[in-house]
Amino acid sequence: PKPKPKPKPKPNPKVPHLAMLGYFFAIVWLPYGLAGPSGVFSKSTLNEIWFLFTATPAALLCVIGGGSWLLAKYSFSHPFLLADNRHLTFYLWKGLLAKPQARLLLGAAYCVAGILGMRRLSRCQGFLFSAGFLATTALVLVPAHLLELRYFTLPVLIYHLHAPQRPPTAVYLAVALNAALSLGLGYVFLYRPFEDANGVTQRFML
Repeated sequence: PKPKPKPKPKPNPKVPHLAMLGYFFAIVWLPYGLAGPSGVFSKSTLNEIWFLFTATPAALLCVIGGGSWLLAKYSFSHPFLLADNRHLTFYLWKGLLAKPQARLLLGAAYCVAGILGMRRLSRCQGFLFSAGFLATTALVLVPAHLLELRYFTLPVLIYHLHAPQRPPTAVYLAVALNAALSLGLGYVFLYRPFEDANGVTQRFML
């Protein structure tokens, strides 16, 4: 008898992964936006959040509430994400992003980060550029079913190249934070291996 043909691998399903935009704005702020006069906890940022809540509270609450619901509902886990425990994203999903309550709370934070981030970009580059940047970023990230941090590299770099210029101190602090993160991940990769069920040595990675 003729051998049965191997089944063709199923293509990745196309999903509206809206949560990828939330992850993008989180990466824009962390760690790049932690330090300096425009950092996430700076006086100017807190004043801007307070202004938005006092100027248009109803509209802002509707945007944040609706955005949180959409980001939580359209948050997907790819089978590859759940099958490989070597990657950082596996533990991010398992420990945090898989929880519905956490997704709702994080959705609100993503919305605030997105509003502030796009307001600042618009003040620097104009509305047309900002709208085009957001649209093209969405076209790249939203169809991606698999959550991988490398997908955000180019959009984050483009955002910061066109965002308002920050003082040197803020840039140095951001570089130091990124260097510390890279060193920590490098240490885990080199000196904290583990064995899988077959006894094969594996290493953690992004």
